[in-house]
Amino acid sequence: SEYGVHWNFFFTLAVVAVFGAGLEFGPKASLLLGSIVICSYQVALSRFGGAEYVLHAQRSGLFSANREGILSSLGYLTIHWWSIALGSICHCPPNKQHEALSRAVRLLVISISALAMSQVLEGLGIRPSHRMCNLTYCTFVIGVNALVLGTLALVDLFWPWPRRPLPVVYQAIEESKLIVFLGSNLLTGLTNLVLQPLVLPSTVALSYLSLYSFLFSMPLAYLHERGKVLKLA
Repeated sequence: SEYGVHWNFFFTLAVVAVFGAGLEFGPKASLLLGSIVICSYQVALSRFGGAEYVLHAQRSGLFSANREGILSSLGYLTIHWWSIALGSICHCPPNKQHEALSRAVRLLVISISALAMSQVLEGLGIRPSHRMCNLTYCTFVIGVNALVLGTLALVDLFWPWPRRPLPVVYQAIEESKLIVFLGSNLLTGLTNLVLQPLVLPSTVALSYLSLYSFLFSMPLAYLHERGKVLKLA
């Protein structure tokens, strides 16, 4: 199981939200805290039988039944804290082209460093594991995200034409992110149960999923045009 018998990723999000809010620090402290947590977690996985326990232990109790989700929350907390440090680089004063370029280059340097570290760790036998959310997985995630942010920043800085307006559907998703996230997860699960796209021919599955995306997007676009924003409270 990816997260355990009873656990799912919404519980992981709740853990990250609670601890992230309770232990909210600046970029440098967040980077240090995340590094301490993930390195300690990786030592436990590699040196004290943690990986063997997560992957192969019997499910003899509530904790053991959900060990993947509970323990991997340490890795996702690390990604959260490292992302605070990464996000601080993205905040640039307006109308400062040189500063913006410097920050974009820093993002790319961080990306190269993080992805290189992932390769080194994998070479040492610590393969990335989404199930455990180990050190290699965390550095890979941060590396990929830094690469995307840095590349988009450079494109934005040197794009010679005026920006096009954001599509209506994208604006609607931006305004109602949490509701869209929850709803899309529930509808994706329902689609997988009813249609089972993995066992369908590729063309049929793609047609179903394209129709699903269209039907999911249209109500959001309609509500946006009516000035409605979906909120939990």
